[in-house]
Amino acid sequence: MFRSLSPGAIGASVENLADGLDLAARHGFAGYHFNIGEVAAMGAEEALALAERKGVRLSAWGFPVDFRGEEAAYQASLAQLPELAKVAAALGVRRTATWIMPTSDELTYQENFAFHVERLRPAAAVLADEGVWLGLEYVAPKTLWSSKQYEFVHTMTQMEELCQAVGENVGFLLDSWHWYTAHETAEDVRRLRPQKVVDVHVNDAPAGVEIDDQFDNVRDLPGATGVIDIATFLSALQHIGYDGPVMVEPFSQRLRAMEREEAVAATAAALGRVWEQAGTIECDILVLGGGLGGVAAAVRAARLGYRVCLTEENPWIGGQATSQGVAALDEHPHIEHFGGTELYGEFRAGIRAFYRRKYKLKNPDDPHFNPGAGWVSALCFEPRAGLTSLLSLVVPQVEAGRLMLFYRARVSAAHVQGQSIRTVDVVQDGGTHVLRFAPAYVLDATELGDLLPLLPVPYVSGAESRDQTGEPHARAEGPAPHLTQSFTCPFAVSGSHHSPSAELRAPPRPAALHLDLGVRPWLAHVPVL
Repeated sequence: MFRSLSPGAIGASVENLADGLDLAARHGFAGYHFNIGEVAAMGAEEALALAERKGVRLSAWGFPVDFRGEEAAYQASLAQLPELAKVAAALGVRRTATWIMPTSDELTYQENFAFHVERLRPAAAVLADEGVWLGLEYVAPKTLWSSKQYEFVHTMTQMEELCQAVGENVGFLLDSWHWYTAHETAEDVRRLRPQKVVDVHVNDAPAGVEIDDQFDNVRDLPGATGVIDIATFLSALQHIGYDGPVMVEPFSQRLRAMEREEAVAATAAALGRVWEQAGTIECDILVLGGGLGGVAAAVRAARLGYRVCLTEENPWIGGQATSQGVAALDEHPHIEHFGGTELYGEFRAGIRAFYRRKYKLKNPDDPHFNPGAGWVSALCFEPRAGLTSLLSLVVPQVEAGRLMLFYRARVSAAHVQGQSIRTVDVVQDGGTHVLRFAPAYVLDATELGDLLPLLPVPYVSGAESRDQTGEPHARAEGPAPHLTQSFTCPFAVSGSHHSPSAELRAPPRPAALHLDLGVRPWLAHVPVL
């Protein structure tokens, strides 16, 4: 799911698409509900370029067919739909929605049902040709559906019947207000298929009013009163894998009286609060894996102003250099002078700063001192020193609100639409807690490429063959998926005092041990042991 702005729904006016996208971007909305007619006039290519420059996704558009009107008006608007649907397909925005009046003085339920099927089915067929879904909103307050002689669709179950009769590409515009006033629960949402939810609106209800006494046009911002359990509503949508837009439709006179910027800011803040309660986390970039590469990507992106989420399976970030105990950096011989990035240089400097603070050094003025004095690297250190240095890079970005860090977190699922990853699920605490992220971009920095098997994409593991790559040094015998670079398993060993009578018994010597105790071929003068 992602947060989307519909200015008209909160009483805010915009001059054009550019103005609306700019407004959404300024207030942190990931999406924008737009007018398909305006986009058709300017062209899909220009609209997409504009949205990309603003960093805001075009999310959904209002259904343009006048299906409630006279026959001539209906036919005229229906005739325009094929071209508009083609524009929507070119945009890649395949969500349009409208609402259904829940009552009538002229038509019985059955007659009204037949009327809507007759009017909407041709439009749904046109949309289906371009892969567009039509969302229908049921309107649930009893004060409205009981106000005329004949009631009509006003519950999720009734709307499901209408959707099935209209077309396979017809689903719900779900509104938390109508979910609440229909006395529905999270279980009603959880039984839906995610593709059947086309669009979502959220809001809140006045306090101190019974459900059946609520009036449709008297609402508030989501979370304003707590009468409607928005967090549960959104969590249920998250549970089924809904990956579309969520917009605010409060019908609030208080909001409409505000200046535009103030109204949009209040809307963004209200939606942000219930969003956080529901457990769906939006970000610009999700980095899976907190090793050196993952931390570097997250810190650099955060410094550039992006909203970043970083996950790590372990309680320490840093990977091999910290939690895995291989605290000796594998570098080229000129690293002290050139050939490293600025951020990597900060990491190395932070390690040495740790020792200058914590220890009395023999040569404190040596800028290139090696704390561990190991031959394998110019910079050998304790794992905690590496962790401290990395945290000095990460913490300022966390405090600035640009970076969120999630420990003991492992990717478990990815939800894909077309060629894009819409949401990613991460489990914490051994699988007892699930977080769902809605990122614009995902970077897989895990040790083993954990995201790849969860996606419908080709990938390669192990050693490729010469036939596959054309490389002269590749395997002539064919690919070997399980043939990887050898793993290093370090052990922390400490001595212990034994009584004179105690006997320290060593395990039997492996038969082939002598094969591993020779010298390294590239360092013939340095034996392994």
